Amino acid sequence: MNWSDVFVKVFGSSSSKNEMDLLNSWKQESSESVSKLTRLSKSSNELGQVDLTSYKQFDVDSAFAQSMSKINDHRKYTNLKYAAGALFVLALLAVGFSLNESKSDSKKLLELPDTHFAEGIFENTRFDGTTIAFEEHSDLQFDEEENSYKLKGVAFFDVVKQQTPLEIITSHGKVKVVGTSFDIKVEDRITTILMHAGLITFTDLRGRSYNVGEGQLLVAKDDEVTVQEKSTNQTYTYWRTNKLIYKNEPLFVILDDLSRLFNVSFPTITKNKGDLEITVVFENSNIVDIIDELETITGVSLRN
Repeated sequence: MNWSDVFVKVFGSSSSKNEMDLLNSWKQESSESVSKLTRLSKSSNELGQVDLTSYKQFDVDSAFAQSMSKINDHRKYTNLKYAAGALFVLALLAVGFSLNESKSDSKKLLELPDTHFAEGIFENTRFDGTTIAFEEHSDLQFDEEENSYKLKGVAFFDVVKQQTPLEIITSHGKVKVVGTSFDIKVEDRITTILMHAGLITFTDLRGRSYNVGEGQLLVAKDDEVTVQEKSTNQTYTYWRTNKLIYKNEPLFVILDDLSRLFNVSFPTITKNKGDLEITVVFENSNIVDIIDELETITGVSLRN
């Protein structure tokens, strides 16, 4: 197979390929056929049987050149189609990449916020002045298009008034916020929200809605949601304040808070000792120092 055959097979149209096949066949037979026809013409003319004087040898080279010209035209047209198709595909890829980048930009993990204001805690201030603080290991994703956050972990929101309500998506439901401040903790089995100011609406996975106002505590556990009135539980803010303030609080209450915060257990104490009212402030203290101070104040042994 010579280069012209390859050229035709790759770039030629079906008609061009058929034409080339005929030309190649004629090339193979032309010399023998022409000589035979020439001899036949002479003998036939002598005999007066057949008139072949009008016979002329087919110009193979000219026909081949014409076919190649047609094939070249077809190749140019084919190349233009390929080029247009390639440009179209590239344009689609460019648009898709642009959309994907835009989408990924609107859903960013807030792992590197603007300000680091305490060990293991980060703070981020939005363009509208809303402040968000969260623990280092919390997973907080922002969807700018929807003005929403998806949270797993612990965070504090101080939200300025929104034209489009801000949403916080948890594993137990959605929080709709217009302007307020609250602490929120989202775990696998439980979501808690402690309100400091304003009002939010929490909608659980069944579509039931709950309004939660200043000082109230919402607890969504498994399939149950409760709203507690005027909660003063400091365990929901300790992660960012590192401060516990008790004023005339029973020892039982303090020990209960410490058990949940530091995952420790205390020995059983009598009701009289548990009802002792204590005024104390713990700030940036570890659990050992806290126990030492409580034992000094109460005279009660708190170690197992």
